[in-house]
Amino acid sequence: MTPEEESKQILNWEATMVQSAGGRMDHPKNRKIVLWVHLKDLQKETGLSDDALDYIRDVCDAAGRFDPRHNIIRIVCTRSRNREHNRQWCLKVLYDLIMDANREYPSESYFFDPKGPPDVSKLE
Repeated sequence: MTPEEESKQILNWEATMVQSAGGRMDHPKNRKIVLWVHLKDLQKETGLSDDALDYIRDVCDAAGRFDPRHNIIRIVCTRSRNREHNRQWCLKVLYDLIMDANREYPSESYFFDPKGPPDVSKLE
């Protein structure tokens, strides 16, 4: 990944890899996925209003997912044995938070779509 691409990345992922004796990779810590994002970066990327961002902060703070020292939200999942399913669950929770916040506090600058950014080449 180039430094330019890295600077555009706002979602940060953490995963643990534990190699247990016998070569089995089925250690419970291998399931854990952590997604964290700075709230200001999330606002820039989605166009959420300040009130919508406060809504996300309040919801995440009540659930213990907000870190006020670093102004980030953390979403953790260990539900499935499959790490990719846990990653998808974290994304779904984040997308739901974004869409709920915009429903509560709509913004004219909101442009988030869980399907991804629009293909500009098709618009021309």
